[in-house]
Amino acid sequence: MVAGSTWALLTFFFQNIISWAGSDLRYVVLARAVFGGAQGVHFPALASISSRNLNNKDRTFFFSATSAGSAMGALFTGTVGSYANEAYGWPYVFYIIGKNIFYKYLFSFLFTKSLNRHYIRGCHTSATKIY
Repeated sequence: MVAGSTWALLTFFFQNIISWAGSDLRYVVLARAVFGGAQGVHFPALASISSRNLNNKDRTFFFSATSAGSAMGALFTGTVGSYANEAYGWPYVFYIIGKNIFYKYLFSFLFTKSLNRHYIRGCHTSATKIY
């Protein structure tokens, strides 16, 4: 959750970081390094959690769906980003995408907390207890 929120907030504020930095690129490089670190945590954490809690058949579907979701997200982001860039300018691309990523993580966090989930239910098996 922390990595996803960091990723979303840095995306949202990235154009501001560029404006604040001016000609000093150290802040932009630092922001990109933190941004990459936040992105780099996502898939290994996802793999670790799912490999411990899903059987082989469910794990195959899960990784296929998440991999396809990443590709679809890249297509969607490119399409929406192009239209937003044409209509509003490049800073709004970061606002729109960052805001949507943040809302996705916030919704996921609140939804799973409100359900008080302690189980992952697979497609082909009964629920598995998460410790």
